Amino acid sequence: MPIGSRGVAGLRLEDTPISEDVLFQVKPPQGMSHSAKSPQAPGRLLTHEDISERLEGRQAELFWPDDNLWYLMQIHRVDVQAHSAQIIYTTGETEILNLDEIVQEGHMSLITLDAR
Repeated sequence: MPIGSRGVAGLRLEDTPISEDVLFQVKPPQGMSHSAKSPQAPGRLLTHEDISERLEGRQAELFWPDDNLWYLMQIHRVDVQAHSAQIIYTTGETEILNLDEIVQEGHMSLITLDAR
């Protein structure tokens, strides 16, 4: 379960409240769990070209190297200039990600639109 820092620079737990309607949107789809040893949905790795406000609302899976699991989450806000994003996991926890590091490490799989 993602709690606290993953030990990767630029990542931290965020205390910004998220509205209840967003929490409802990030529940795991039927047949999926909060985390898995490999991505559960068809997708592709995040690229630098993807970093834009169009990511807001996208569902994805984020890899945590500490426990070697992929976690389902939704991108809530994107700061294009800072290359950061606030995400919310299906557990309700939030985090701010440094998207440059996530792209470099290949740690985010964007769930393809036809799979959502």
